Amino acid sequence: MYRIGKWIYRYCPVPKAYGKKVSDCLLQLYGIKEHHQRVQLFWEKKYSIHLYVTFFSLIIGLRERIVTQIFLIAMANFVTHYYLHEKLKEAIVLNREKILEGFFEFSSQFTLMINAGLNYRHALEQSIGDHAFSPYLRKALQQISSGVPETAAFDAIPAQCREMVITRYFNCIGQGQRHGNKDLRKDLKRITEENWQEKLKHHRKMGEILKTKLLFPMMIMFVGILGVLLLPVIIQFQFMM
Repeated sequence: MYRIGKWIYRYCPVPKAYGKKVSDCLLQLYGIKEHHQRVQLFWEKKYSIHLYVTFFSLIIGLRERIVTQIFLIAMANFVTHYYLHEKLKEAIVLNREKILEGFFEFSSQFTLMINAGLNYRHALEQSIGDHAFSPYLRKALQQISSGVPETAAFDAIPAQCREMVITRYFNCIGQGQRHGNKDLRKDLKRITEENWQEKLKHHRKMGEILKTKLLFPMMIMFVGILGVLLLPVIIQFQFMM
């Protein structure tokens, strides 16, 4: 099935609008490195899964009327498409959560190092840690080591993450680098405290989203089961009239 899915991806065009949406999602999740290969692998696996679903739906509805079989295949593939898309979105949300968790840990440590009197580079070295935000920090440190100005290296981090709280924090650092360190420690401490409040709000919001997230799949399953049960009865009733 995987080889057939690979063949479908190679010779059949991907839906343009949805294809761009998937590409953007994978870009957020994995970055630009090997992006084309990841997009190709995603579509090959997706087509393969849909083929398996279609095959098993045909087996399940083998003794049913052709209309029932078509409905069963369509419903099964729709649920599969929805599930795969939700899993992709869930992976993005989870990755974002990990990056934010790492950022909050870094910002507390970095602010502590700056308040202790360390310069930007040494504070960065001491605050890298080992979390989802660390690769962005290591990349910035490598750029500084290779001769890139500290200001440019720090400015590149929020551009890669695209998170408001991260942008605000590094904008504050950038202003301190450009205009001197006056009030920088006070500003960083204030922003760090605000970030922790944002973290608590974000966790509460995610908890509410997770509660409502299960309702739609349950409704789809209910409609699908109801359709499979009622469709043969409706068809038989029409033949009797």
